[in-house]
Amino acid sequence: MGVVIDQACAFTSLNVTVNGQTVGEITSHAFSPKYGVHLAFVLCSLNALGSHHLVDAHTQLGTLKGQLTALPFNFDSLNLTPKKRT
Repeated sequence: MGVVIDQACAFTSLNVTVNGQTVGEITSHAFSPKYGVHLAFVLCSLNALGSHHLVDAHTQLGTLKGQLTALPFNFDSLNLTPKKRT
């Protein structure tokens, strides 16, 4: 699965959680300057995840919400548009 976080971040843990329970692990991630979001690949336990569509990511900025999505990332369905270059 994929995870989209609405800002750049540095992870303090690669585990993602729901209600304090670990439901998955980030395997790869990068900030996308084109869209202004942090993108990650995550291996999740579907049983532990249940019907949740948001996970908690643990970063140097604190706990941030990440939106789960199918892969490959579909930026249109995620309502992400390229940021204007300055």
